[in-house]
Amino acid sequence: MADTSVPIAFPYQEFVEHLPNGVVVVAADNQIVYCNERALELLKTERRALLNSKVEEWLGRITEADMLQLEDDKQRLKIPYQESVLVFRQIRIGSHGHLKFFVFEDITVYEQVSEALQQVSDAHEELRMILDSSHDDILIASGEGIVLSASQTFEDSYNIPLNELVGQSVEDLEKRRVFNPSVTLKVLKTGTRQVLLQKTATGKKMLVTGTPILNEDGRIRRIISYSHDVTELHALKDHVQDVQQEMTRVRSELEQLRSKELNVSGLIVESGAMNKVIQSVAQVARHDVPVLLLGESGVGKSALAKLVHKNSSRSEGPFIEVNCGAIPANLIESELFGYEAGAFTGADKKGKIGLVELADNGTLFLDEVAELPLLLQVKLLKVLQDKEFRRVGGSKSIRSDFRLISATNQDIDEMVRTGEVRDDLYYRINTVTVTVPALRDRRDGISRLTHHVLTQMNEKHGLAKAVSTEVIERLSTYDWPGNIRELENVIERAVILSRSEVIGIEDLPESIAFGKDYPSSPALGKNTLPEMVAEFERNILESARKQCRTTVEVAQLLGISQPTAVRKLQKYAPLSGEREEGNVQ
Repeated sequence: MADTSVPIAFPYQEFVEHLPNGVVVVAADNQIVYCNERALELLKTERRALLNSKVEEWLGRITEADMLQLEDDKQRLKIPYQESVLVFRQIRIGSHGHLKFFVFEDITVYEQVSEALQQVSDAHEELRMILDSSHDDILIASGEGIVLSASQTFEDSYNIPLNELVGQSVEDLEKRRVFNPSVTLKVLKTGTRQVLLQKTATGKKMLVTGTPILNEDGRIRRIISYSHDVTELHALKDHVQDVQQEMTRVRSELEQLRSKELNVSGLIVESGAMNKVIQSVAQVARHDVPVLLLGESGVGKSALAKLVHKNSSRSEGPFIEVNCGAIPANLIESELFGYEAGAFTGADKKGKIGLVELADNGTLFLDEVAELPLLLQVKLLKVLQDKEFRRVGGSKSIRSDFRLISATNQDIDEMVRTGEVRDDLYYRINTVTVTVPALRDRRDGISRLTHHVLTQMNEKHGLAKAVSTEVIERLSTYDWPGNIRELENVIERAVILSRSEVIGIEDLPESIAFGKDYPSSPALGKNTLPEMVAEFERNILESARKQCRTTVEVAQLLGISQPTAVRKLQKYAPLSGEREEGNVQ
């Protein structure tokens, strides 16, 4: 049993013994002369060990300064003791002024709570510092959609004080149009991260990202949203779109203008290869230099020559076109340079102005220039050098200032090498050379060119024919030895002869309809007529077999009965299963 004897007595001792606070009485020499039960509990000792011992033995950290501080009965002294924190206060009782009464209690729990509260306060302050230092507007909401906190920038961007914002429901804020739509509500509905464009009450446009924070059971605990003002960026985007639309409109108008300018005598920029040619021609047209156009017959050299003239400084002057290969050699000189009255037998009595003279202040286009006789090449060279010439049978020099455009479908370099074309004339006419690609080298534009020609032919004949996809595909694979001229003839023929409103494969010439399967003219003498007919029929049937899936389709394509189609296919191209199923594949 604990020793309860005490060396001193004082009023209310029994009351003090049962106080919830610890009480010790210290004599003048700092010797402990009394303690109650609570003091023993707080100091974790027994009475006999505590009594008559020095205060310093138990409270080693207490100093004389501390003791002096406790002289003021309003002062309190907090002292760590073992794993606890004790707070002491000194009081005086009546006539016992020589004794010091210390009342103390354990505040460990309060210290822990205070420390925890301080940590929460520090964390909150750190969070506030983080929120306010962010360039984005940050809002933190609970899992119920209640605003818990927000950055200072949020107040500035959304024009609402933080003290009015915190505690509000995001649903109510959305209804009040503080922001709309609410990314927090969308996160709560979907349970996933969301990004959206938001509009504020002041008209700002914000790019907002909402991210859910989940607890251990997977439910949303918090939603953190980051918003960034993209009003200027959005306005810039709208401006860029407006500019792009304007550019598209202007580009379209330019294309239409170019189309009007470039669509000369049937010329159309239908392909990438032709577009490069047109660009070259348009560029050289502005410079008053001779131009040599090279390319096969029918590729559009004449139209290009007209384009050069139309876009040149001489566009107001005449455009004189001469096909050198179509004029007899004995007449070409008089046609080019004219003649005086009585210059030769059969000449007009009044004489005649030549084409070179008519081209004064304009453009002279010599098509198939390589066909000019050598003697005439000399005279043409002198005209190009001196801008002067004499009519046939005349003695007076006539001046003619013209721009020369020449064209040929021949290998003019080879003709210069063999002497058929004078090299000095060649160097004079080919200051700028433009090579026009053949139609087979412009396959990407055949579809557009076909529709262009079809429109022209429909207008010419008062019809409204269309063309099937199969026809376009077949035309795009044909080699077109006659180039655009051949294409125009094929389309016009199909427009006139087609019995349907849509031109089909059957309306094309057989050489195009059957492509490579169409037989060329056989060499007579090597095969008999029945053999040549059989070979021709075999090629047609083989081509039909490749196009059709069944013998019924073959029969319809060739205009024969289905049994006849089966019999002929078995004769020329036997296939397994044809008799039973009629399948030719």
